[in-house]
Amino acid sequence: MKTIISIALWAFTALSCSHTLESQGGNPNKNTITLHEGKGYTNFKNEVFINCLKKLYPEKFSLMLDSLDASQSANIDQLNYDPQLQQLVDSLAESFTKRNEANWSIENRKVTLNVCLSYRNSKELDQIAVSFFRRQNKNKTSRD
Repeated sequence: MKTIISIALWAFTALSCSHTLESQGGNPNKNTITLHEGKGYTNFKNEVFINCLKKLYPEKFSLMLDSLDASQSANIDQLNYDPQLQQLVDSLAESFTKRNEANWSIENRKVTLNVCLSYRNSKELDQIAVSFFRRQNKNKTSRD
């Protein structure tokens, strides 16, 4: 059971990182959204995704995830445990769970994984991540 849950979370994360590539002719598809990925961006968005799931299923999912999976620890480690960043991640996940789409359901069952994954891959979250890391880099260079 633990292995299946870990594999499922890994698969969702891996699929969330795939992107539509521009055509060979150099003309981007009009429906293509280019998202920023890589160290920092990926961990930030993955943290928002995990926190979204934990907030929508606080009792069931949160305890299970904390005991079975080390993804959050890995993300926090990659982000150099920045309390300001953690506060932003928590705030973004919390505000997303209050939106209507966070409660979408089919046949009286929530589609939580889909809505959290869609938010993780959204242009909105990508722009927030880019803005945060630009400010962070600007602050870092001004201190040096």
